[in-house]
Amino acid sequence: MNEKRVFSDQQVLDRLRELGVCLIAVDMTTVNEEMTKDLSRADRKIIPVNLIYPADYPARPAILLEELISPQDALDALSRVE
Repeated sequence: MNEKRVFSDQQVLDRLRELGVCLIAVDMTTVNEEMTKDLSRADRKIIPVNLIYPADYPARPAILLEELISPQDALDALSRVE
């Protein structure tokens, strides 16, 4: 749902490009130790999990978004990483 509604939205894509952000989709059908650690740090046990990592991560923590988000939610979160 987020991929279709949010991460294909032109405003969101333009903002991601402006900030030099890349999207990473993780397939959890196989165990990935790094992603499991990130889920634990985000205090989430279910997916989807939407995290935005600031450029200076881990100095600043990742921003955790709700499971279902709107394009505006994504834009608001992206404004917090500048």
